[in-house]
Amino acid sequence: MDNQIHQGVVIYSGKPYHKKIIILDDNLGKVEAVLDDNVLKNRLIHGALIEYTYRPWHHMYQLFNTTYVSAPADWVDLVFLHHILEMSNYFLAIHCNAHAVFNLFTLLYQPYVHHNALIWKKIFMCRFFSLLGICPINALDYDSDFFHLISQPINIMLNIQKDIRFEKKIDRWLLGCMHTHPHAHMFKTVNFITKNGHL
Repeated sequence: MDNQIHQGVVIYSGKPYHKKIIILDDNLGKVEAVLDDNVLKNRLIHGALIEYTYRPWHHMYQLFNTTYVSAPADWVDLVFLHHILEMSNYFLAIHCNAHAVFNLFTLLYQPYVHHNALIWKKIFMCRFFSLLGICPINALDYDSDFFHLISQPINIMLNIQKDIRFEKKIDRWLLGCMHTHPHAHMFKTVNFITKNGHL
């Protein structure tokens, strides 16, 4: 058993009597896991940050010494959180090391400091897709400046001058990224963009 303490984000937690969960681990990426007991089960809300030790178990992992660290910060509303988790569940591959994505997700547990929460959330999602190398099919319709922008750290992306045209471009980009998935028609949280967007 690996005795090192790891952190993970709960992407999916089944009903209380199920022990299987899906987590984004800081080292392993997205994996399926089972808890050693049900002590924390009722506190394992979607999006919770947890710590644990683990050992491989069949095609999954067993989690031991699991402790609850934090729920997402107050600025992470349910619509945005469910959108993040749904995109993670569909786009992150099992056992794919996604350390950079995990580092991005740690921002969800920190106080919010930017004046425009909605654009911050959209830029977060742009960064998510960028880290996975996902872009719309019509990516060539976007100029090199936009490509350069979405490859930057979030703090740089937030500091550029934005207007309605820029936000429309981000909305189209995010929808285009989502539609690259073969099961995009099954997504339940697309309204994060369509309802809050400029399309």
